[in-house]
Amino acid sequence: MNLHLIDALCIIPALLVLGVPAHGAGTRSDLDADGMLMVNGQRMLVLGCYERPKTDEGLAELAAAGFNLVYSKPTTEALDQLAAHNLWGWVNLGGNLNLSTAGDKRSQALTATVNALRGHPALLVWEGPDEALWNIFHDVKARERTEYRHLRDAVAKRKAEAGGQDSSALDGAWARFDAAHAEADYEREAPARQELYAQLGEQAPPAPYGMAEAPALAQVAAEGFRQGYYLLKRLDADHPLWFNHAPRNSVAALAEFNRACDICGCDIYPVPPDVIGHSDLRDRSLAAVGSYTERMKLAGQGRPVWMVLQGCGWYDLDSPESQKAHPEQRETGRRPTYDETRFMAYCALVHGATGILYFGTFSIEDDCELWTSIKRTVGELAALRPVWEAPTLAWRPQAELVECGSSGDHGLWVMPKKYAGDLYLLVVNEEREPRVFSLRGMEAYEGKSFHRLFEGDTVTVSDGALSGSIRAYGVSIYAGGSAFDARAADLRARQK
Repeated sequence: MNLHLIDALCIIPALLVLGVPAHGAGTRSDLDADGMLMVNGQRMLVLGCYERPKTDEGLAELAAAGFNLVYSKPTTEALDQLAAHNLWGWVNLGGNLNLSTAGDKRSQALTATVNALRGHPALLVWEGPDEALWNIFHDVKARERTEYRHLRDAVAKRKAEAGGQDSSALDGAWARFDAAHAEADYEREAPARQELYAQLGEQAPPAPYGMAEAPALAQVAAEGFRQGYYLLKRLDADHPLWFNHAPRNSVAALAEFNRACDICGCDIYPVPPDVIGHSDLRDRSLAAVGSYTERMKLAGQGRPVWMVLQGCGWYDLDSPESQKAHPEQRETGRRPTYDETRFMAYCALVHGATGILYFGTFSIEDDCELWTSIKRTVGELAALRPVWEAPTLAWRPQAELVECGSSGDHGLWVMPKKYAGDLYLLVVNEEREPRVFSLRGMEAYEGKSFHRLFEGDTVTVSDGALSGSIRAYGVSIYAGGSAFDARAADLRARQK
């Protein structure tokens, strides 16, 4: 389903009624006590997209779908174009935010960018370089994997060429290198590497740094980002700084980096579940989205969390040459379904994310099923934004699952909200199978009926419990009021 410009012009005013703040002479964005973004004094759930369409029609489509934040180039022209569609932009400050090296040059560049854009009404937030902490380690790991394969193959080739001649010296050098590498013993690995190259008659290539130096470099970078953060805040106190991390690194290392930001989060793309290794936690299911949201909350030490979700299949990110050479990987790198897309968004939300953004849509077709699924999901979140933007209640019902033989490792997550005096309950099932449940502790709502938005059925609280069932990796929104009935019905009708 594609929304054309005429649809966008009809729907944007409706979004304004929902509480999307209009652009003014200068947008001030800060954070409420619970981490929700405040835009000119109004709470706003962030619904973002990394892809910036090249046309006005594309930007209108984003706005019509319910997106409110889009990646922007660091120019007034780019932000002007977003403002024309009532969208906000974020600007990535890149390596200029890290003042640990070339401090004078970088601080001058940072100052120039911030001074040029800080007063633009469409600027909402700054961003640090993507996955800055992980990239320090990733570069080493990628280089060492390539080198390891080269050395292994070179040893095998040399032995084959020797035709059974004595290779004990080469075998010993390889064994010492391989053992040290397998145990990450960098003190043993460095001389063993040099010895092995000498046995092969090759010159060991220089490396900027190895894994032994990476932790210290991460500490230096963390301090450099803090210096950049302090400069940024002196230049512009009206826009927060966001760090997006990879789903990697320890909580302690992430926390050290997050001292240089106001908002943190990570990207996690777990589809197909239990196949793709993007999650390096034990949990590689769809529920890894929730696991990483909780992990980012720990690493953020009270900072709000924005989660970047999957807007493509892993196969889509391969080069055309790789896709042609490995068509069998299309399924193992498949795209998320609508149900998976919807679940992952609500999974992040129920775990406390205050921003949901999508990456990878640049690699999929404009009329494909996944893009339609993402727009449907974002549209649903946007239609109910006043609920999600309301503070989460300190009270919450206790979820009790009916025994079904499952270990219940993930269970049911419940987020209670109040809007216009009515209770709304977001219920997310992180289990691989459907569950029957009761939400207990609801005596104050005895006899009250709740209906499931987008699903149509109604349940009544009885004996202090709301009871129901939910599909595997399912989402249910129980509404205690009728404020969003018409909106939900309209969405459901347009999505058929």
